[in-house]
Amino acid sequence: MIQGKPKLKSYILKYRIKNHQIVLRFNGMLGHFEDPTGLVWSLIEMLDGKNTYAQIVENLKKQYPEIKDEAIEKHFQDLLQHNLLEDTTHTSAEVLDTYTAERWSRNMDFFGSMTPYGKNKYTYQQKIKDAKICLLGCGGVGTHVLFDLVATGFQNITIVDFDTIELSNLNRQILYHETDIGKSKVHQAKERMVAFCPKAHITPIETRLDSMEKIASVIERHDLVICVVDKPRHEIVSWLNEACVKAKIPFISGFVELRRAVFYSVIPGETGCVACWRKSVSQDNPLAFSVLEKGKNLKIDYTEPAPAMVALVSIEAGCMVAEAIKLITGLQAPSLTNKLKVYNFDDVSISTQETWQKRPECQVCGFIK
Repeated sequence: MIQGKPKLKSYILKYRIKNHQIVLRFNGMLGHFEDPTGLVWSLIEMLDGKNTYAQIVENLKKQYPEIKDEAIEKHFQDLLQHNLLEDTTHTSAEVLDTYTAERWSRNMDFFGSMTPYGKNKYTYQQKIKDAKICLLGCGGVGTHVLFDLVATGFQNITIVDFDTIELSNLNRQILYHETDIGKSKVHQAKERMVAFCPKAHITPIETRLDSMEKIASVIERHDLVICVVDKPRHEIVSWLNEACVKAKIPFISGFVELRRAVFYSVIPGETGCVACWRKSVSQDNPLAFSVLEKGKNLKIDYTEPAPAMVALVSIEAGCMVAEAIKLITGLQAPSLTNKLKVYNFDDVSISTQETWQKRPECQVCGFIK
């Protein structure tokens, strides 16, 4: 017996078309049902969350006494299979306080679109609220990531940066004002975020990340690390990878390179790490690997400030925060593991540029189970 009180999810539009057809529109898709007797439409109309499945069946059989229970259940199972129903016996009050439920109410229906029947869509917001995030870097991408995290409902965030605000930052670093020039980035970022969401707990750490040990010291006791630090260019990713793998903390990393935004994620013990990726590059693309090694050994880097455009950093931040939501809630499988995703400004496309797998012999992550 189907438990709870089923309701057609609120974002679904329903159409009754001539020739006995029912069409449900959701997420850019159309679901089609043949309805020669009108039973399907009557069923859909009753899915308002006020009645149990047994009551719905009873009411339908009064209208269609010749209909068997099996026919009703088949249509109901079709709706369940396509994840179009929710159980209204689950409420926000089970897991959320009133403030959280109201402020992030639009999140709930978004999560609800992916939540299987019988599960409480409000629990995902609670997971976000409780998660401890460490954000490395409060520059162009970092300020967008921080704003998006807090807007999503993440309330326990450590932010790390050593730099002060400059006039040239303001074409993309959205949390700072001209009156902030010369001030600490992390402290100004905290001030803006607390003003935006007084419930947010932002811990600023003003320090330069110049070793694996330094990164390890700031990421401990966090659930997820997001790194958008771009210097030291050749060492920072290796330090990040080693520190997070040793601590068994998932991380998302990314950077902007001219007209490309690049991002990927690693789950220690489950996916390949950065060292696995580099080994894969050495085998699949020897020329690219030799260039990377030459740059690392000779410390070849830009001598002028790197070009940066807000349209790129905002897209990168959005993709990274989407991955953070997946990793923390478990609503969907992560999308950026074992692959390098690239957003290209030139043709407005996102593609997978490289892929790799976890290597059992990897010197960094091979021992992690």
